[in-house]
Amino acid sequence: MTGFRPEEAIALTWDDLKQNEKGSYIRVNKAHSKGELKATKTYDSRLFPCNVQLSEFISKIPKISNKNNLVFPSNRKDYIDQHNFLSRYWHPVVWELFDRGEISQYLPCYNLRHSFITRLVRDGIDPATVAKLAGNSPEIIMKHYLSARNDVVLPEL
Repeated sequence: MTGFRPEEAIALTWDDLKQNEKGSYIRVNKAHSKGELKATKTYDSRLFPCNVQLSEFISKIPKISNKNNLVFPSNRKDYIDQHNFLSRYWHPVVWELFDRGEISQYLPCYNLRHSFITRLVRDGIDPATVAKLAGNSPEIIMKHYLSARNDVVLPEL
């Protein structure tokens, strides 16, 4: 629902969830990767607006007390280790979906970001706005994220 990079989601704190006269939003200004809290990949901060669906999802997340005030703490109440998460949780679930024929190929976790970006563009949101929401440039969105459609029906010319 956000297209965040995994390391951005891992670093989210309850203090990053904000409300103003325009509604709810999430401040994205840090990332946690390989045991280190740092700036986002592009070194930019951004405000991500929450729609009703995302706001309702956030309201259902249990607030687990932890020293960093993390929205998604690990079982040890610290930052999630992305490698550990992928090997213990992501890979088994996605491979099982593949084995049951519910998906056509194994998909890495990062594909959630690609799918989010592609969907926004296909739903008519311009690439510049999508890039701002995703913390990227329109050029990078078009070059690396936007997936080609397989179901296109060509019009008569």
